[in-house]
Amino acid sequence: MEQIIQANEGILKILGTAKTSDTGYRMLKYCLSTPTEEGTLLFNVLTRELLLLTPEEFAGALDSEYLRRQWFVVPCHTDEKKLVGLVRWLQSAVGKKPGYLNDFTIFTTTDCNARCFYCFELGRSRIPMSEETADKTVAFILANYGGKKVRLNWFGGEPLMNVAVIDRICTGLEAAGVDFISHMVSNAYLFSDELVARAKTLWKLKRVQITVDGTEEVYNRCKAYVYRQGSAYQVVMGNIGRLLDAGIGVSARLNMDSHNADNLLELADEMAQRFAGKEGLGVYAHLIFNDKKAWDQRHTLEQWTRLYEIRQRLEEKLSACGLNPWEFARLKRELPVQYCMADNRCAVTILPDGHLGRCEHYTESEFVGHLDSAERDQAVIAAWQARIDELPACKDCFNYPQCVTLKKCPDRMECIEPERETIRRHTQQAMINELRFWREGAPETGSEEELR
Repeated sequence: MEQIIQANEGILKILGTAKTSDTGYRMLKYCLSTPTEEGTLLFNVLTRELLLLTPEEFAGALDSEYLRRQWFVVPCHTDEKKLVGLVRWLQSAVGKKPGYLNDFTIFTTTDCNARCFYCFELGRSRIPMSEETADKTVAFILANYGGKKVRLNWFGGEPLMNVAVIDRICTGLEAAGVDFISHMVSNAYLFSDELVARAKTLWKLKRVQITVDGTEEVYNRCKAYVYRQGSAYQVVMGNIGRLLDAGIGVSARLNMDSHNADNLLELADEMAQRFAGKEGLGVYAHLIFNDKKAWDQRHTLEQWTRLYEIRQRLEEKLSACGLNPWEFARLKRELPVQYCMADNRCAVTILPDGHLGRCEHYTESEFVGHLDSAERDQAVIAAWQARIDELPACKDCFNYPQCVTLKKCPDRMECIEPERETIRRHTQQAMINELRFWREGAPETGSEEELR
């Protein structure tokens, strides 16, 4: 038996000494296994411990004193959900409000040069951030960052339609001696050589998330840019190359629905050929139209199941092409206690008019305050902490300890079997990755970069 990742000591202390039983033992429901050429990997989702067992050790797991002591094997009468509830409650009780903000999602504008038919911002106001609001944003960051390293997330609309405020905010923070990096969600159409150079130096841009909806004809039709000359697809592909050549990472998000699912398989081949040998590119699929209303109106369960099947085929193709970021995913060492920026006490969104929010999907509501006021709407903040109601499937789901989906999230996936199977497959891939990194002597903790 080899230990690939140690158990989280804080969680082990909360669980206490493992119980003995006179009526038999079984595997903890939150254990996930996957076979490898070296043996069987066994991951305890609750304690975060990862082990490599020989075939004989895995076959005799229920008799292992070590596995009992480390909460892999438990008495048959164990109520796992109570254990998770205890861990969550104590983590919440001892967790302190950080007293600072260091993760800022800044809307430079809510205008955009594309007209994607699926955009959640369709019909909303299109306004740019002013220089005055940009200066207030700098002042707000300086008053709240607590001397910590700052992460700026440029968002829109299309953030590059108002680069003046990006320049202004970064210049202000640089002058104040703030240590910061930035990320961006962009369609990348406006990245020129000069702008890429500025992004690298002044903006300290580390990664850009760029949506690519299909091969040239499909992409141009889906994006429906306001520009009428030339091919937007060729412009964006060229700009992805510029970013990668400059050492700025690119996460290409392939938005998938029934209109383009098969076409994305062709796109994978094109991107693999076009960007062969370039470092910093990760390509992943994201199912759209996944809020509850759209789910009911657009797809049946059978149609969603087919989309999941195509997404798996796409991920397999991306892996074969060396483009799938799941091939390098790591397991978190801590049990997740938050879902995203919306329930992150260190994060806030800053809208073009100075309003403050919790979720980037809301630009005209769900405000928690304003740059001009110290008052905060605690009721809205608390509402974004609420988790989804439990489902019958939660009872035996291996992923339950780390499932912290928010009730108010407009972008969450429905918990159907294909989604649970996808989570299982990605977790097993991360387990295999950890074994490979461990054999190679890589640092125990992975990159801080994560897909959104």
